[in-house]
Amino acid sequence: MTSANRRRWLPRYSLRTLFIVLTVIGCWLGYELSWIRQRQKARQWLERAGGCYVELFALQQHPAPTIPFWRTWLGDQAVTAIVIPSNTWGATRGYGIERLRQLFPETTVCDREAMHLP
Repeated sequence: MTSANRRRWLPRYSLRTLFIVLTVIGCWLGYELSWIRQRQKARQWLERAGGCYVELFALQQHPAPTIPFWRTWLGDQAVTAIVIPSNTWGATRGYGIERLRQLFPETTVCDREAMHLP
């Protein structure tokens, strides 16, 4: 087999294809980093509001929460439970309960009385 025949079987990509692939990867990475920043801001708000979040919480009844491995590589952590103080449960000042559930799909969001915490 000559070298001309071998070259014909190698896949060929244009520079345009490379730029399109890099653009798609960059957009996806930007979206994931934005998601992680939103989760971090929600955690900061929760700490200021007097709530708490549990990152590692292993019980027999509940399996450990998981997030995609690439988010772990980007510095995010799985959260098992988010406990919101009862006085801010009704008016969460910027972060609604539904928004917390969207940002933390692996998490149980509840108030302090539901968790039977002091």
